[in-house]
Amino acid sequence: MKQISQFSLANRKHFADMLDDGYAGLRQKAKRRLREKAEVLRESLIKEHAEKNGASAVLKQLDEADRKRTELIVELKQLGFERADHGLELFDRDTNPLDAVIEKRIEKELGSERDIDARFDSAQLAMLTVSTLQDAHQLLKSVQDV
Repeated sequence: MKQISQFSLANRKHFADMLDDGYAGLRQKAKRRLREKAEVLRESLIKEHAEKNGASAVLKQLDEADRKRTELIVELKQLGFERADHGLELFDRDTNPLDAVIEKRIEKELGSERDIDARFDSAQLAMLTVSTLQDAHQLLKSVQDV
């Protein structure tokens, strides 16, 4: 006589639970293995198609251009400049000696805010002593073009 072991409801439930979508369950492990294998295959296929279509050569050119760009940025900084949206700016302006030279030149050619304050203060004092509307207008006109 052959004896068949009974597979209880509790046993069936336990095995069914092993197949559910739990975090550490068999299903999640199988999905994770699939994703890992798919990613390896994806990278391989991308590389294959890139080589067939010439994209690998273009990528090498881009890598070389990036390397050259980095070298040029370093060279520009060594010269005391950095690239900005509108062209060039001084690199590390706070400690760049060229900044003082430029500020002196600006003050020599255009003046400074202190000069403007002095001129307006003088005009303000003079305004208190003007006798006619025409004199007041001329006084305002003298500071208007500053």
